[in-house]
Amino acid sequence: MQFETDEKTVWCLLRCKQNTWRTTMLSLEQLGLRVHCPLIHERRRRKDTQNSFRLVCYPAFPGYIFVCLNAERFSVTPLYSIPGILGLVKWGKRIARIDSATMSALIMAGTRVLEATTSEFQCIGIPDKLTATIKRIYEQTDPDERVNFLLDLVSRERIALIKKEENLSY
Repeated sequence: MQFETDEKTVWCLLRCKQNTWRTTMLSLEQLGLRVHCPLIHERRRRKDTQNSFRLVCYPAFPGYIFVCLNAERFSVTPLYSIPGILGLVKWGKRIARIDSATMSALIMAGTRVLEATTSEFQCIGIPDKLTATIKRIYEQTDPDERVNFLLDLVSRERIALIKKEENLSY
């Protein structure tokens, strides 16, 4: 599943309150935005019975939602009026953008690693190094560590983009 973006459309990372992710996603979808929140599906033993389990879903990156924005057609101002939204992740004054290949790998890896019996997966059309990085993110059992690895990946992409822009300006 490739998430194609053109020059005007970019994937960004949105910070929100941890317990409001469902309503925040619904509000963003009502604005006509594409959103994604990778979920972890886990079977947990019920406390009231011994042989019964409950399926629990929770965000892989608590407090963060991926949103696809078109800078020409959409102002970010309405985002801040939605209850639960804390803001877009920024590096300096610029919004942190997520490459479409990275976004595709995050979605593919989340589906295959978290819902399958094996943690092996292939991201077709995605570089092996990026696939290994994404796999390492999802292998983290601590949600805070997953978020730290994700933010590290996004910041490395930002640094690479700045270097590319600097080389083009000469």
